[in-house]
Amino acid sequence: MKMQAFRQLLKPYPWALPSLIFLGLIASLAEGIGIGLMIPVFQSILSAESAQITGPFVGWVDHYAQGLGDENRLLLLGLSIFGLILLKAIVNVAHTFTGEWLNSHVAHRLRTRLIKQLLAIEYTYVIGQPSGRLLDTIQHQTWRAGDIFSRLSELIVTAATVLIFSILLLLISWQVTLTVAVGIALAGGITFALTVRAKRLGEQAVAASQQLTDSTLEILDGMRVIHAFGQEKREYDEYWQKSDHERRSYMATDLISAIIHPLMEVIYVPMLALALFTAWYIGTGLPVLFTCLILLYRILPKLQHFQERRVELAGLLGAIDDIEDLLRSEDKPYLKDGDSDFTNLKHTIEFQNVSFGYDGIDHKEHKASPRPAVRNLDFIIRQGELTAIVGGSGAGKSTISHLLCRFGDPQSGQI
Repeated sequence: MKMQAFRQLLKPYPWALPSLIFLGLIASLAEGIGIGLMIPVFQSILSAESAQITGPFVGWVDHYAQGLGDENRLLLLGLSIFGLILLKAIVNVAHTFTGEWLNSHVAHRLRTRLIKQLLAIEYTYVIGQPSGRLLDTIQHQTWRAGDIFSRLSELIVTAATVLIFSILLLLISWQVTLTVAVGIALAGGITFALTVRAKRLGEQAVAASQQLTDSTLEILDGMRVIHAFGQEKREYDEYWQKSDHERRSYMATDLISAIIHPLMEVIYVPMLALALFTAWYIGTGLPVLFTCLILLYRILPKLQHFQERRVELAGLLGAIDDIEDLLRSEDKPYLKDGDSDFTNLKHTIEFQNVSFGYDGIDHKEHKASPRPAVRNLDFIIRQGELTAIVGGSGAGKSTISHLLCRFGDPQSGQI
């Protein structure tokens, strides 16, 4: 269901995600090759002999450095590294711009689709929904859904960066790479457990946000009644509880994300020390050892970033569920337009055995309504006469006016 929702959201922009991935790969390659070129730089600075060939990548870098000549080697290597850094910076700017463009367009498209959906379905369905839920979904959850693609693109690019750096590390020393892989596997298992928890907390946070928005609208709309009956303290206490519930819900999701960074440090720092010890033990030369150190230093933050984004992404998935539920068409009533223009009433309006209920659901209490709003209703409104509809609260006066304006169609009978 989630993958189908992702595909639907990205359908108007088929180029966006591949472009983000491509740009991320280019930036990662530029950085990785630039780090690899540090091997001959360290060689020149340390006046070391040609680097010990411990892998094909080291051999390629050493061959490239030897081709630059002895006199200007250090200068040309520095210019090569600077050029790769500049390329990475330009690509990163393009990646950030593309990601922000995609986020804003996805959020804009979702908002307009939701409004189009609400304008198309029967008004009787809309008034049966909590206003706060609709407002929160349109204004808040659409932006969170846009953030999902920012997190997703960062996740993919970070994963690609880690993969490229790991391949470079593997080409330099498979022993060091194996040590790193053990730490990555351990971190992945812990993150998976936190991701499941973050997804559940994210869904709870969405529900709490909607309840708080609904309560805010009720207070603003009913301010006169609240003052008239002296209910200020009761309304304040209820609002405080709902606000505190939302605060705790979002704080819990943020806490899960915050745990990742220190937890990964506890795992990765010993892993780094073990990897360096492995490189020293197998007799890797100082230039290659320093390069392994730089690669590991760049891999560890990327791994932490990857795990954090995984948890954040799981926490945002509740927004997709909420939007998808409102956009779903199978469970909602739609009006079919006729082909006859109505100009004026010529004779009568007649209700014939009309029954109507609000989908059989009391959406505020989330339970089945005990009875329809009107049942087996028969009456006639004649042209040129004044007809009054009277009755107590809940008798169905508003429902009749809604049916007259065709905010919904009768569930049985006809008008």
